[in-house]
Amino acid sequence: MKFDYVNKKDIEKSNSHFRENNQNQDIFLYSSRKRVMIFLIISIFAVNSLIVFSEEGAKTFFIDMTNNATIAAAIIMGFMILVQYDKKQILSDIVIRCLLFFTIGLIFWLIANVIWTYYEVGLGIAPPDISLADVFWISANIFFGYYFFMMHRT
Repeated sequence: MKFDYVNKKDIEKSNSHFRENNQNQDIFLYSSRKRVMIFLIISIFAVNSLIVFSEEGAKTFFIDMTNNATIAAAIIMGFMILVQYDKKQILSDIVIRCLLFFTIGLIFWLIANVIWTYYEVGLGIAPPDISLADVFWISANIFFGYYFFMMHRT
């Protein structure tokens, strides 16, 4: 049986090459996430500017639609943050769970706003006093409350 002896310099060279490739990959992933975040923030401002520059008759439509678009962008950012921190395992499991609950709360808030928009824009009627949207809004607040309670404890 023949054993190949490896030189210590070869191992260090291989490790430095591996570290360099990982750093380049991390920089690329960071820059692409950064671009997506910047795009989402600019999109929020662009979409919300429609409210300011719209005519009086169309304001209700734009207010409801931009509200939904803004919440959807926040949900995307929430999932991006969760994925980023979960991969790097920087945060504890409790904090990651808290961020997940906050993002779920945003999803429930979006569902409630979509239902409200359907009543106002789609059907053209005033939403009822108690509707399915209220159930989702209350549910969202439960998730938000859990998030704030757990973040205060940590």
